[in-house]
Amino acid sequence: MQSRDLRNISLALLFVITAAGCSSTSGSDRKPEPKVSGPSYHQAMDLMYPDALKAVKSTLPKEEVQEIPGGSTECGGPDFVDGKDASKLIATSTVRVGARPTEHRTPAELVAQVTALLQSKGWKAASGLPTTSPGEPGSVRKQMVKPDVDGEVIVSAAPFRLTSGKISQTVTVQVVTGCLRNPAWHKS
Repeated sequence: MQSRDLRNISLALLFVITAAGCSSTSGSDRKPEPKVSGPSYHQAMDLMYPDALKAVKSTLPKEEVQEIPGGSTECGGPDFVDGKDASKLIATSTVRVGARPTEHRTPAELVAQVTALLQSKGWKAASGLPTTSPGEPGSVRKQMVKPDVDGEVIVSAAPFRLTSGKISQTVTVQVVTGCLRNPAWHKS
């Protein structure tokens, strides 16, 4: 008799769960809320990095470009999930070019050319970042954002004194995006 009672209880429980599930979904006039999430940091980098690299190469076409992958490989991992490690909340990649001493454009002119090329690709100037770097006399920087992409590009240029005493301009473009795509994360 125990197996028969257990079977009846199981069937009754299954019926209640099924009825509750059907009634909660059939009478609902609410539409499901759309999922709000941006592209992954890989997708954001793929949308931003090529523009940044091309702008630098076009500005200083005869110079060697250093591509420095940054924290994009550091997004995620067990520390990110378990510890929510704040050091892994952004992904970065950097493009750097050291111009020859014969380059006579100023840091401001170099930054203006890189940002103009980015603007021709739909980028917009952003505010919030000082236009000079503290502790770097003569440096210039500008922050750019690409509409509908979670991230930004920081374009900077600064003079660098070589051991020969000549001045060389260094242009750096840092591409930055967030790793975390859950806007409610900080609430938990």
